[in-house]
Amino acid sequence: MAQDIRRTLDRRAAAVVDRDESAYLAALDPAAASLRAAERREFANLAQVPLRSWEYRLTGLDRTSAGRATAEVELRYRFDGYDDAPVKAAERLDLVRRDGHWYVAAEHPGSGGGRQFWEQGEVTVVRGARSLVLGADQDEQRLRAWRTPPTARCRRRTGPGRAGGRGAWWSWCPPRSTPWVRCSALRRPGTGASRP
Repeated sequence: MAQDIRRTLDRRAAAVVDRDESAYLAALDPAAASLRAAERREFANLAQVPLRSWEYRLTGLDRTSAGRATAEVELRYRFDGYDDAPVKAAERLDLVRRDGHWYVAAEHPGSGGGRQFWEQGEVTVVRGARSLVLGADQDEQRLRAWRTPPTARCRRRTGPGRAGGRGAWWSWCPPRSTPWVRCSALRRPGTGASRP
């Protein structure tokens, strides 16, 4: 069972990196119409996001009934040209087995997790000299103001990083209205700076 579920998750991850919507949706329960509609929107929201990698690591698995299971997974992704280490997020997936195949039937934030920025609306991406600003349902002109110089609104280091300032710096930055803007002050490989 675990091996079959890993294959389903691997196909789904490859579809994100390859920008293959059909393959992405093929991993979803054919009977889950509302989930498929939501995931189609989320896949479209990722269109501008410069992804270098995307993977699911299976961290726990529980067969809840015949043909049904719940998987605890760690989503790991990197932005191309920015991340030395992956951003990690815990998720819980409900799975169903139909016609000999496992499908994702529902997706939930994992313990201590929240919604990802691409789940909150259409994503706009703005690049600075050494920064990447991503906003969900935000005005592009407004996002440009977050590129540089570093803003005091981005205070919290929540993502992966290494000693000496290597890696990615992440913050949730509250805008004047919801949804929030996800902004990142990142170190490009080969640069000496770790802020925009």
